[in-house]
Amino acid sequence: MKKLVVTLLFSAASVFCCFSAEAPEEEERCVILAEDGVAKALRNRVLRFTRESPEYRTTLTSIPGKEKPILAFSTTEFPSKEYDSVLLALHGTAIIASRVNSEENLTTAEGRDMLAGKYTVWKGAKVPLKTIYVVRGVIPVPQTGSKGPRVVMLENGRTAGGLLADEPASVVLVPFTRMDQCGAGTRIIPVNGVSPEPDNVFSGKYPLVRFYRLSCRKDAPAGIRKIYDEMRSKEFAGVLLRLDMMPVSEKTERKK
Repeated sequence: MKKLVVTLLFSAASVFCCFSAEAPEEEERCVILAEDGVAKALRNRVLRFTRESPEYRTTLTSIPGKEKPILAFSTTEFPSKEYDSVLLALHGTAIIASRVNSEENLTTAEGRDMLAGKYTVWKGAKVPLKTIYVVRGVIPVPQTGSKGPRVVMLENGRTAGGLLADEPASVVLVPFTRMDQCGAGTRIIPVNGVSPEPDNVFSGKYPLVRFYRLSCRKDAPAGIRKIYDEMRSKEFAGVLLRLDMMPVSEKTERKK
């Protein structure tokens, strides 16, 4: 019986798992790409594939590389001639401010700077941005710089109203899945003049959104196809929701 060897390397920002068996030297490689937290949700499925198909050297990673993946959950669109692909999920971030905050709009660049922790001064009031409160599930998590606002993580958005009432020069970043947690006294700051309403999100007009496609190479082995099908199921939609991503029906098409 072949011995299965599993190597797992984890960091705060990435997942890299190499699954291999004591197979012949000329084993085929299978790279599975799953971005933004989804790799951890696929570990057991990938391990099952490796046990069933020991002739493949299988790598599960959250970071795109030079080698084309055989299966990918990614913001990258792969060539339709080589891959079957569906729009599977999206993730978006809303910028929540106090109602007394006079900022009426942020440009796309300013919104992205906010998500990166690089937005430092409210352009309308000309006062420093004090704190960026980040609700769990926001992608990416802003980084605290030496000259920028402090970054504080929150488990949920239920305290947003109270925090912003005390600190009107601060802001709360919240994933779309948790916007309803932000209470009275708060409002959403539009980005590029657009608020994160469903029509604006699915049309691509609201800019702080990531669209994720599930792509499977047309020549993928049956075990990889099985994972592809499982990731399109209602069960896996629940997994995506727990990761603060919004599942997208195959009938929903992003308008470009």
